[in-house]
Formats: sequence, C-alpha cells, structure tokens
Amino acid sequence: MMQRRSFFVGFLNESTMDQLAKGDYVIINGLQSDAGKKLNGGKGIILNKPTLTEDGVQRYPVLFYATKTASGGDDLVALDPTANKKIKAENLSPDPQDPTENTLLHEVAHRETAKLQAQGVEAMQKGIFWLEVYHGAWPDNLGLACNYASTLRSLDKSAEAFHVIKDYILGNYLSPSDPRYPHFCFDFSILRSKAGQQLSAALDYALQIPMDTPQHTEMVMDALLELALTCNRILQENPNEDNSQVAGIHVQACQESLKCRPESEAYMINLAAAYCMAGNNLEGARWYRRALAMPNPQFDVAHQTRNLMVAQLQCPGMPLEDHHVCHGSPSHVTSILKKDKEKWLLQNKLLSEGRNIQGMTSTMIVNSEEGGALIQHPMPSGPDDPEVFPEEFLKEIRP
Repeated sequence: MMQRRSFFVGFLNESTMDQLAKGDYVIINGLQSDAGKKLNGGKGIILNKPTLTEDGVQRYPVLFYATKTASGGDDLVALDPTANKKIKAENLSPDPQDPTENTLLHEVAHRETAKLQAQGVEAMQKGIFWLEVYHGAWPDNLGLACNYASTLRSLDKSAEAFHVIKDYILGNYLSPSDPRYPHFCFDFSILRSKAGQQLSAALDYALQIPMDTPQHTEMVMDALLELALTCNRILQENPNEDNSQVAGIHVQACQESLKCRPESEAYMINLAAAYCMAGNNLEGARWYRRALAMPNPQFDVAHQTRNLMVAQLQCPGMPLEDHHVCHGSPSHVTSILKKDKEKWLLQNKLLSEGRNIQGMTSTMIVNSEEGGALIQHPMPSGPDDPEVFPEEFLKEIRP
C-alpha cells in the first residue's frame, strides 16, 4: 500500500478531532444514497478546508466513495464537485485505514480523467478536478504527479505545474538508479523552463539525464532546446534589463546541445546567436563561420552570412564595437551607441509595448539631443571584406 502525506490546512473542533486536513481520509456518517437509503460508514477524502455557515456549523467539501462490493457494484456515487455540496463536520471522523488502489476513488478518478483527456482541452478543464483528487490521494506516486503537472502544462498553467513537481521533490527522494529518474529529470527541467523559473536548475536537471540510450539522448536535447527557447524569449522581451545570468544559461544550453550533435549546423548557429546575445560577438562569429563552412548547408546561407557580418562588426576593434545593433538589412546595419541605448529604448516605449527591437525598421530616428540617433552603417561586401576586416582579425575567427 502506498504511503500518503497529509496537508494540514485547518482544525476541526479541537475537543473532538484535531488536524483533519486536505487529503485526509474520513469515515462519513449519515449520508444518503440516490435511493434515499441511509448509509453509515461511507468513506471519503477531504478536498479543502471547512467553511462556516451563518449559524456557525462547520462544513467540509468531501469527495466520498466506498469499497467495491463483491458483485462489482458502486455503493456510493461521488458528489458533483461543481454542486458546492458540503458535509457537516459532525458527520466526519478520521478513517483509521488508508484506502488501497482498489477503492472507487482510484477507479472513478482514473476513469473520469481518461474520458475527459480524450475529449480535448475544453473537457480537460473539467478533468483537472479529478487529477487533483487523484494526485492528492497518492501524492507519493511520481506517475500521478507528472500526469497532473503535464495536464496543467497543457492548459497553459506552467507555474502551477512547476509547483506540483516541486512539492513532490520536497516530500520524496528519487534515486538516480530508479528507472523513472530520467523521465523525472526531463519533466522537472521542462516544467521549470516553461514556467520561466529557476532556469539554472532546469539546466542541471537536463544534464542529469543519462545519455545511455537514444531515447534518453533525445530527452536531453529536447529539454535543452526548451530551455534555450525560454532564455531567448526572455532576452528578446527584456532588452534593457541586466539578463547576464540568463544569457549565460542560454550559452550553456546551446553548448550542451552541440555536444549531443557535434556536427549539427543548426546547433552551431544556435550557439553563435547565443554568444552574440550574451555580448561575446567574437565567439559568436567563430561559430557562425563553422556552421557556414559545413558541406551542403541546410539553412539560409545569405541570412546567416549577414548575421556573421553583423557579429564581426561588433567585435573588439571593429567599427560597431561601441554600438548596439537594432536592425540588419542586406545593405545596411542600423545601430545606436551603447551609452544611449537605455534612454532611447525608454523614449520609444519599446519596453512598455513589449516590442522586439530586432524587428525594428531602420527609419526610426531619434533626435541626438534627446537620447542619441540611430546610425546607418553600410553592410560589408562580404565576411572577408578587406576594407572593413583586417586579415589579423579574420585569422582569429576562421575555423
């Protein structure tokens, strides 16, 4: 029988029962079946803390169920969770025996969850109730915790999903030798990335997945990709904030992805872009060149060549070293001096509107007296243009 935890949320009358909390199993007296017959000793699980009626009566929302009979019939029918029905505290008493997985709670929750999940997102909004009950009854079950978290994530509730798994971590310890450990690390990494929380831990968990099978290697790559996408989004949406830590994690995620597929030109380009977003244009240029040197490239060569030239222009000693590049076109690079970037961004309301500076047109000019002017610099004729890039510099970045 699986061990359970109780989450204390409030007291009943201390003189009769104390520490009866959400998730506790109870015996319910004085219930009525659909036929109106009195049923004493039905079992249930507390869903939430009690409320007081106007006359001071404590009432608990309780999902109740009964053990299957020999004939397989259902002794009790579960209360509709949307009906707001509650049971008086005086009709509850602690259940000295935990129910096993053969109870109606397990069967009803499993049946209702599967039925609703098969009907799509709209039905899943209702089915989340059963998953919460199911998970609350057996909080030590990793599969239930992951299923609950996965459904929350599908409903765009990543932060809630993150906390479900976090609560599991705090209450349990899963050994790396456990066959479920890789899946656990994957889920926790993905959930943290999607929630945009504790990204360093998301990276750590992704790297704890052993790459001993092709499936596990794919899991590592998927987790790292999700993390890289999250970092990229944060950096793009907050161009004026100090995101050096996020930028560093972004680079690490791309580095580790490339270790999984050393010959992947796509991962080389991702790493190059990550270095440039972190301000290391020299290393970014090196990786753009490695990707462009690959035989039979499967990407837009002209576009990535332009990215390479923009990166080179911002390297130490190059024309745009002290500039913040806002936009690149086939003919020009539009930039602004780094010292004017903050005032210029605020003045143009790019932060408050959540606009992406990478997609800004090159015609937006700001009066230099009020915050610095955008500057247009001709695009070099190529990444090896001798009039712009000295040979000594090119030797540093060539593969």
